[in-house]
Amino acid sequence: MKRSLCILFVSFLLGCLYVADTPFTVHLTAQEAVQKERAPIQLETVTVFLRGAGLSKQEGIYEWVDRAVRSASAEGFVPPKDISVVFQENADPDFRDGASISIVFNPKIISLSPHEGRAPTQLEKVTIALDGEEVFKQEGIYEWSCKAAQLVIEWFPIFDKIFETEEFIPGNEITLRFRRMDGVANASGTTIRISDNWVLRQSRQDFGMVAHEMIHIVQRYGGRGGTSIPGWAMEGVTDFARHAYYEPDVVMRRNGPNDTYRSSYQVTGGFFMWIEHVYDKEFVKKLNQHARNRTWPDDVFEKYTGKDAETLWKEHNEFLQTIPDNRILPSRDFGREKLGNTYSITQR
Repeated sequence: MKRSLCILFVSFLLGCLYVADTPFTVHLTAQEAVQKERAPIQLETVTVFLRGAGLSKQEGIYEWVDRAVRSASAEGFVPPKDISVVFQENADPDFRDGASISIVFNPKIISLSPHEGRAPTQLEKVTIALDGEEVFKQEGIYEWSCKAAQLVIEWFPIFDKIFETEEFIPGNEITLRFRRMDGVANASGTTIRISDNWVLRQSRQDFGMVAHEMIHIVQRYGGRGGTSIPGWAMEGVTDFARHAYYEPDVVMRRNGPNDTYRSSYQVTGGFFMWIEHVYDKEFVKKLNQHARNRTWPDDVFEKYTGKDAETLWKEHNEFLQTIPDNRILPSRDFGREKLGNTYSITQR
């Protein structure tokens, strides 16, 4: 009941200011949420930006604001202490082709317990950007994108600790941009770009893709000088982490007859899991160190297993033949245990 009154109050205020030509802000205080069994994510503030000339006067604007506000208080979040709705006639600097709606989260600091070494990096700002009317009018886009935001807030500090190396600290902001685009998703800098059609029309449960792209932002293997990690190995390390930690009970792709250890993604990730299972339990940790330091050795396999890549690949495929049902589960076939209490999220 209180929630409905809050939404009506926002709509009333927006209606009063509807004809304004300059940017304006509307504030309201959200109700306190009932604590859930799992430590929830506390949002300090949420700001909804509606950018683009004439967007404040478009038909249906109240519905979009309502959906954004409701999604900001979705399951998994403690409703924010303060919600701001801001109309701006200027375009989004990262999307100049039309109107866009952004939802900016400022989550309360959460902690990882227990942990060794430096404290894990917490995200201080997570932005959902819905680029273009064809995107922010999509049914289900607000709910899906807010679930993706929950994922990155929870898992960013966990993967920061998994990929921790000396004297490296990742950034503390991430932007999730949903737009019409070819492909599924990509990441660069602190931005993850996601195809809205993919997540809403083809694979509504593909949150593992978000985890994969977020891991790239944590890794930050770019830079100059030295010898960088090959692309196939980088994607293999990323899918290794995705399936070993985020979704260890999700079936991985089986190697095809034309695959090699350089086939990347799940094929290479599964190969790395097998190497850790049989030869070196810290193999991927060592690869990560080389990638960060840009000291990738040509003989990386011989260095840590004593065997060349082709010999290891042959052994790996022989091992896979012992799995009778053609389904590779990291938690079963490679002995990958779930994180459990080792990296549990707690609220301060």
